[in-house]
Amino acid sequence: RRRRKMPAMMGLCWSLPRVCATFADFVMGSAVDGGNLKTIPVLFAYCPGGSSTRNAEHLFAIRSTSFRPWDYGPKGNLAHYNTSIVPPEYNLTNVRVPVALYYGETDRLASTKGMKAQVKALPNVFKASIVPGFNHID
Repeated sequence: RRRRKMPAMMGLCWSLPRVCATFADFVMGSAVDGGNLKTIPVLFAYCPGGSSTRNAEHLFAIRSTSFRPWDYGPKGNLAHYNTSIVPPEYNLTNVRVPVALYYGETDRLASTKGMKAQVKALPNVFKASIVPGFNHID
């Protein structure tokens, strides 16, 4: 019977929960609900749960520029998108389904400014709602 190894971040966060909470607050918004540091090791046990470092890198890239697919560099972009400098912007006018957007008031990964831009860019938004006190973790 194999023993499951404890993820490195979980071990660190059991020992230094305040350090992990500060990191999570900086990246995603307030991570400690009511100051309960006991939730931090559990949170980091599942990081990046359902995602990847490449996905995180792309998220930060589109926050600093515009809403585009992955940037492979000039040669890679030419091969993937038939463009040589930067990937093309997503054409959100092609989204035909009705869209409801909910976003957290304190979310640092999906900012209010960015979400308002998405509301304007998407043609079929029937609801856009900011959730007070919520962030990316919630």
